[in-house]
Amino acid sequence: MVTCFVPGSIFGRPDIMTATAHAPRVAVVGAAGWAGSRHARAFAAAGAKVSILVEKDERGLALAQELGAQLVPSTAELHPEHLDLVVVALPTTMQPVICADLLNRGFRVLTEKPVAADAEGAAVLAAASGVHDRLMVGYTLHHHPAAALVSQWIRNKNVIAVAVRSVAHKQNVHSWRADPKEGGVAVVNGIHAIELISSWFNGDPKVLATSASSNLYGSPVPEHVVSTLEFPEGAVFTMQS
Repeated sequence: MVTCFVPGSIFGRPDIMTATAHAPRVAVVGAAGWAGSRHARAFAAAGAKVSILVEKDERGLALAQELGAQLVPSTAELHPEHLDLVVVALPTTMQPVICADLLNRGFRVLTEKPVAADAEGAAVLAAASGVHDRLMVGYTLHHHPAAALVSQWIRNKNVIAVAVRSVAHKQNVHSWRADPKEGGVAVVNGIHAIELISSWFNGDPKVLATSASSNLYGSPVPEHVVSTLEFPEGAVFTMQS
């Protein structure tokens, strides 16, 4: 839910699906995971050739058989001349090094959000070759029809405050999401709102106040976060995630 208040009021390249003379050849890294499997099926449904799935064990075997893809254990098995795109859908802490390696080897890369779990990981990716030309990040809110309408509306208004409530229903917090290095709910879930709202205003926001709790599930990471940020021109952004 995004609520905006105004005064007096309540990749720069051709799309990959048309840039090649053949059906785009796609590899998916982390294909057995929740996001990776959805990427693989979505690309296949869109007419791409999902030719390679990368998984270190046989968890991706059933999906590989479903899509007619080859299953390989690591990205070292990938070659730029055989692929048009590599999708990386792994825990956030693992993605910067793998994405940087793929970029340095000449691949086009689509990575799951966010680019990294901390500044150190982001710096690794920022130093990669072609990061501004061959990397796309899966911030899906930009492509949601409702978000597109709100973004257009924002451009014509003098917005002074934005409030976002971002909720993901979970039975528990486990696996990589329970790793403190992954950053907790603000990085795993709230990052979509943070990125979208930050695209509406100039400059980097400063944090005015924040609180975090892990009392919902008792995991080692923040599970409930409330933050208030302010952009340089004065707009205030409050987020509950």
